[in-house]
Amino acid sequence: MATSDKNTISLSEFYEENLYRLQDGVLNIVKNCGTPLYLTGGTALSRAYYRHRYSDDLDFFVNNDNSFNQYVDAVLDGLRKAGYDWSVETGFVKSPDFRTLVLRHPDFQMGLKLDFVNDVAAHYGEITETDLFYRTDSVRNILSNKVTAIFRMSAKDIVDIHRICLNEKFEWREVFEEVREKELGVEPLDVSQVMQGITQAAFESIKWKCGLTFAEFKRDIDMIAADMLCLKDNGLNDRSMK
Repeated sequence: MATSDKNTISLSEFYEENLYRLQDGVLNIVKNCGTPLYLTGGTALSRAYYRHRYSDDLDFFVNNDNSFNQYVDAVLDGLRKAGYDWSVETGFVKSPDFRTLVLRHPDFQMGLKLDFVNDVAAHYGEITETDLFYRTDSVRNILSNKVTAIFRMSAKDIVDIHRICLNEKFEWREVFEEVREKELGVEPLDVSQVMQGITQAAFESIKWKCGLTFAEFKRDIDMIAADMLCLKDNGLNDRSMK
């Protein structure tokens, strides 16, 4: 769907009645393929756990699995048989541990970006069954992945880290120990500076499902940054529970 078309209908109509139906069809096919791929990232967080924003893409991971490409090929074969298609000319990337493509179906006007990743071996928390998908990543692992991605961190990642901090109890010292198992050189100072650098324009670009002002959000981010720098317990969850 073109951007102009998307702007003529409400966000809820675009996502709930269109894109999320497209996502659900894909999730059902991936489930039926029976691979160990699990759903992670922003869509897992926003649709399975917190429902704080709308999310566009589907991210499927395994960890250090030599059969990764066989799993992806099986899923793509299932999707093709169900009438889905994609271009290898536009939006398609393939490497030994990564595959990305933009999926299309004749019943839907918009495309759906799929990412498949054979991630590092380190994984934290349990993969669980949710109402969204039978193999959904843990919030803890999603958190460490988002912190690990500091040098490509987007406003959506900062918003997601904020939402995790509102809802979960954890210690930043432990989170950064986990992060360093995945990526060396990620330091609390760097992450806190990136998070505190979010602009109001970036905040307002988020497709929110919940009400939150930028002033409230920025106050919370400053608290997260302070806790992160001191490797303390996540204080935002304690405050939100009062």
